[in-house]
Amino acid sequence: MGAIIRYKLQRLLVIIIYWICVADLYVVVRYLHIGRFPEQSELTYIIGFDNMLAQAAVLGLIIGTTLGSLESFVYPKLFISKSFLVNSIYRFAILILLVILAMVTILLVFYLNASAENIAAIANFLWSWSFFSLCLFISSASLIMDFILQFDKRVGPGMIYNMMTGKYRHPREEDRIFMFLDLQSSSSIAEQLGHLKFSSLLQDSFRDLSEIVMEYNASIYQFVGDEAVLTWKSKHGLSSANCLKVFFSFQKLLERKHKVYTKKYGLCPVFKASLHMGMITVAEVGELKSEVAYHGDVINTASRVQDLCNYYNCPLLVTEEVANAFRDNEAYDVCFVAETSLKGKSNEVKIFTIKQK
Repeated sequence: MGAIIRYKLQRLLVIIIYWICVADLYVVVRYLHIGRFPEQSELTYIIGFDNMLAQAAVLGLIIGTTLGSLESFVYPKLFISKSFLVNSIYRFAILILLVILAMVTILLVFYLNASAENIAAIANFLWSWSFFSLCLFISSASLIMDFILQFDKRVGPGMIYNMMTGKYRHPREEDRIFMFLDLQSSSSIAEQLGHLKFSSLLQDSFRDLSEIVMEYNASIYQFVGDEAVLTWKSKHGLSSANCLKVFFSFQKLLERKHKVYTKKYGLCPVFKASLHMGMITVAEVGELKSEVAYHGDVINTASRVQDLCNYYNCPLLVTEEVANAFRDNEAYDVCFVAETSLKGKSNEVKIFTIKQK
């Protein structure tokens, strides 16, 4: 199973569990009233309280499975060009329609032999304050879920847990690999396309990159202009040559989409990259705007090495630390390029290029 599918299925499971808990919580809050039970509510008349929690769980399962599937597999493509407001309106309409269909389905399935009186009670319930309060409660829960999903998208998979547990509240060291991935000839392309179309090109390129990143266990640290900064814990980046496969897979993806990019922009983007690894300091910084930041010589060196790609006409340059990790890998050729001085470093640095065999 691919990493992207596995991630989406994990997210789907979280959404399903969330909505089951929300549905049961509604039953407890609305119908128990913390010790006071309304004898003549619409739902108790139809189904009785004994089965409420079970049927609420079924409702949560239906809503969670449907919304989770839409969030993971449909919404990212369907609403990709829509504004946040339009997205919210569409999602709210789908949610309310889903709640109505799920409620009616559950009641009819559990009470297939319902009398005309009970069918009328179901219809009355759909026009009652109880149903309105249910929709309001579920809408609020949906806003909370959307916020969590958007925040997760903003900070990256797994970072919510790290921030909630305070993992990086105090600076700590980690052994990491960094890749600086930069659009080649970006200035001339921006001049050729104009700023708006150039930004659209970057959006499409980084969207394609995102499909590759998760497949090879990378994290996107940040986007800076026409540059993306990727990172791995060293053991994950070296495992199965993930840090190299990201770059070569991205190259191949852009080659496969050459006609698509050429038709839309008159050119196909080409990226250059650098890799460096070592100990780095990680800390959560900022008060008005908080983020997890990396500090240290590893990032500076990786950035400086990437600046040399054009000079040495190499699409991928790596430092000696990275090159040594792949010298015995039969799938790649490691070639010495130069020993050069880098800005801010007193000692010269050996740089290499790595090619697929």
